[in-house]
Amino acid sequence: MKVYFILILLFIIRLAASAQTSIKIILKSNFKVDSVSITDISFQEFYESAYKDTLVFSFKKNNIDCYNIRYSIKQKRYWKQIWLNAGNVTVDAHLADTAHMIIDTVINSPVYYSVADYFKQTSKIAKDTIARNAFMLYEIEKNLENTRSIAIATDYINFNANSKVNLLKLKFLLSRQKTDFSWFRFYSVGIERMNKILEIKNIDFSQFNFINRKNEIVGINSKSDQFTLLDFWFVGCVPCMLQHKELKLNMHKLIRNHIHIIGISTDKEKEMDSWNNYLSKHGYNWDNYLQSGAKTLSDYLSINAFPEYILLNQKGEIVKTYGSVYEVLNSLQIN
Repeated sequence: MKVYFILILLFIIRLAASAQTSIKIILKSNFKVDSVSITDISFQEFYESAYKDTLVFSFKKNNIDCYNIRYSIKQKRYWKQIWLNAGNVTVDAHLADTAHMIIDTVINSPVYYSVADYFKQTSKIAKDTIARNAFMLYEIEKNLENTRSIAIATDYINFNANSKVNLLKLKFLLSRQKTDFSWFRFYSVGIERMNKILEIKNIDFSQFNFINRKNEIVGINSKSDQFTLLDFWFVGCVPCMLQHKELKLNMHKLIRNHIHIIGISTDKEKEMDSWNNYLSKHGYNWDNYLQSGAKTLSDYLSINAFPEYILLNQKGEIVKTYGSVYEVLNSLQIN
């Protein structure tokens, strides 16, 4: 009898552990919605259902996490990203139009409101570098044992990509973290990128293979008498395409200042035709390459956000990183 009781107790505990977060989505719509799906940002769990105005999804989550709520209308998919606590959470929302989901209220999830407040506060101090860094470090420490710390750390890393002193402050703070968040999506985007920024001082192109527009495997040689600006991008990346227009408009200024442009696409080799067609269609004639082989430069540098521009000096040493052509021109005072 005692053994039987223990087995039942273990079953109940296991059952409870298997579904630790229940997310109820109440989605009001005047449009015909075909389906609703939800996944955590790390894509560990994915659930989908035909549309009903009230749906409940169960996740094996016992910590704060970030989710993507997707809905389908006339075979087009739209999505909304949202941070939620573990437990029994209710998300009450409506569609303002087919492309915009408005969150009306979230019940039993304080992190949703703290994230909204975080963005409100950072926008107020956006131009005050010292205040913004201090605020982000404070928020990271406050959330040190949940995944929000990694997301905020990623913001901090992007903001301080050219300040190793500030990155070392973050690295020291994260060294006190007791929980392993290496599984979390933003970990590779942020923390691994930070470690590479601190570790890698120069780029040796001979360690990597590339494919030119003639479909030939080649090496890249930076010009010893010029600076080199690496443009990491991929076909279909809307911000990348917008920056390419700016790059073309300002190419003569960069050439005049002895800066050699090299585009490095992360598209797969099988996508070479679309990559080449894109470059030809828009007349982007500066040097462009696909990456080849298992070891790629973008992986080596842990580049996960696009576009990213890296400026190298004549010795191949990393001088600075940028997120836009405007930042490049402004930083180098090129008019």
